[in-house]
Amino acid sequence: MKKFSFGDEEKIRTGKKLVKTALFSYVFILAVDLVLSAIESLI
Repeated sequence: MKKFSFGDEEKIRTGKKLVKTALFSYVFILAVDLVLSAIESLI
């Protein structure tokens, strides 16, 4: 989105927010998977 914003600040802000949200979601999913694997190995 940032590449195709053509200087529009709102689109740049939206693009940055999307990237941050995607990274946070990815880390959250990895953390949940790690916790579930640890619980599964204990059972």
